[in-house]
Amino acid sequence: ATQQKDNGHPETTQNTPPITIREAGDMSMRLVVGLVLIPSAVVGFVPQSQLRQTSFVLKTASLEPLPPQPTNPILREEDESEHGHENENAKIYPLRVDPEVYKARQNYTLAKLRNEKDRHSREIPLEELKSRIIYEDEHIIVLNKPEGTLSCPGPVGEFPNLAEAVFKEFGSDFDSWDKMVVHRLGMDTSGLMVMVKTRKGMTVMGESFRTRRIKREYEALVCGHMEKDEGVIDLPLMKDYEFPPFMRVSTLKHQWALINLSPKHVGEKTLLQREKKCFTKYKVIAREELNGLPVTRVTLTSITGRYHQLNCHLATFGHPIVGDAAYGIGGDAAPNGGLSDEELEELAPNPNRAPEDLQKKLLEASDRVYIHAKYLHFRNSADSSAHVECTAPTPF
Repeated sequence: ATQQKDNGHPETTQNTPPITIREAGDMSMRLVVGLVLIPSAVVGFVPQSQLRQTSFVLKTASLEPLPPQPTNPILREEDESEHGHENENAKIYPLRVDPEVYKARQNYTLAKLRNEKDRHSREIPLEELKSRIIYEDEHIIVLNKPEGTLSCPGPVGEFPNLAEAVFKEFGSDFDSWDKMVVHRLGMDTSGLMVMVKTRKGMTVMGESFRTRRIKREYEALVCGHMEKDEGVIDLPLMKDYEFPPFMRVSTLKHQWALINLSPKHVGEKTLLQREKKCFTKYKVIAREELNGLPVTRVTLTSITGRYHQLNCHLATFGHPIVGDAAYGIGGDAAPNGGLSDEELEELAPNPNRAPEDLQKKLLEASDRVYIHAKYLHFRNSADSSAHVECTAPTPF
């Protein structure tokens, strides 16, 4: 895409206060949109030359047998009087998740993803790894992860990944790579990733991530031209039992479908967690074109930092990240965050949603997922009074 940050686009000078689109009580399903003046420059504190993905070694793992693709319905009707749920919601939402079908769906999708995606993770040669160090002290190391490389290995450690490469080269106080990881980036996401080398680093950084005292900004290209210059997408998320392991917007109907289940039934706790409040702040940098197709360059701030939050929120809002083959058009995740047309109109109204034909063309034209973790700000692990700010130039 042709970058147009300073190309003379007319600036928006309106200062309209935020408009609450919907209040839904405890469900917190709101979309807050405000118009403000957009800064003309992106803050940068650690100058780095543009890093290119030049010397990857491709190690392709062998295919694993796929389990049978489940075709049985995921929902079944139950008599709630047997479980003591004789209330109006139980009568309105009588369908419940079949745990065996859920587990079969998840096992199939995970195996499919390992075969089609994870096994193509690219190994980073030593010199390339060293060139991607953005910041390092006694306790932590910050690297600019390339797109196309896993942050961590697969379930049996068979795929090249950043965590193991860093562990082997730089070592740590720990006996394995997994204890160095305090957060992850998706395989398709490039940009800044923090790893710890000492127990003190783990304590400080782990607490900072848990309490959200770390500021993270991403840059992305999204489908279509966004109408507003700035806004906050506020939609709670939950794990999608219909399309595991992906996420969807949480609704009362889908929460009730999990009633009567326990971790013993489904083999995990994640599915049964209460809905997670999620907030994504976006600012338009420029409205551009990619191969002659309209896209918007945005800065994204993941205020809550949930799993797949940015992907699910932007797809629900009608502007999926360009190249996102999971949450974008025709992806493995539920379309539009799992919401029906009526629910979209109620929970995330947007008259300027990117048309489906445009989304398809952009997906076909993209050579990567256009999202990059460009900025980190956090407390220094060695000196709590000092702060560290890192940037990594956006490679698209």
